Amino acid sequence: STLGSQKAGWKIDVDGYYAIASGPAQTHKFKNNPIYEMTGYVEESDVAVITLEADSLPDENVANYIADECNVKAENLTILVAPTSSLVASIQISGRALECGVYKMFEIMDFDVTKITYAAAITPITPVDPDSVKAMGKTNDAIIFGGRAYYYIEPDEGESLEQLATNLPSSASEKYGQSFLELFEEANHDFYSMPKEVFAPAQVIVNDMVTGQMYHTGFIDLERLKKSFEVIEIINKK
Repeated sequence: STLGSQKAGWKIDVDGYYAIASGPAQTHKFKNNPIYEMTGYVEESDVAVITLEADSLPDENVANYIADECNVKAENLTILVAPTSSLVASIQISGRALECGVYKMFEIMDFDVTKITYAAAITPITPVDPDSVKAMGKTNDAIIFGGRAYYYIEPDEGESLEQLATNLPSSASEKYGQSFLELFEEANHDFYSMPKEVFAPAQVIVNDMVTGQMYHTGFIDLERLKKSFEVIEIINKK
């Protein structure tokens, strides 16, 4: 569900309308997605639901494009839209910390994510910023500098999870330390051209369910998080 649906894997760019898309409609669009092949997941439906992170509502042309790509009738397509500068977007993006870790395991580390038995994550809800670009930076920094994820994994006999845990948190990336906005600018404001390895929770706890060992890696980077959130601390002295 994290990689096949929650992942923001669809770039919508139609007639000047741009959106980052996620949701179960991706099972229609990307039928040959390797994650579906790995899990054996198949879905056939004449309805589709998609979520767009965008600053405005899509027009009829955009809706028809999405419906065509999903091979459903436009009247059977449900589109949910949340601007990045909204509390809804802050919540849904913070909810991606778990997904980011699974994504890094699968896409970067070539790990068989079907070995994950249980998982959970905690991430700060980003303060709302009226500037959509700054809001995008803050929401992603919440995960990179403040996300904590727990993975309960059943490895193969004799397979160690130490290296996986070591390389999983965002701080393992050579790009760590730069804010999302700095990386976004380096990628010429193209979200899908950004370095993938930095998109991971700040802190990771991996439980080896075969040996009982638990690996704790990464850290919550409170100072960078406060800088990104533009926190103004007021200390009242008596």
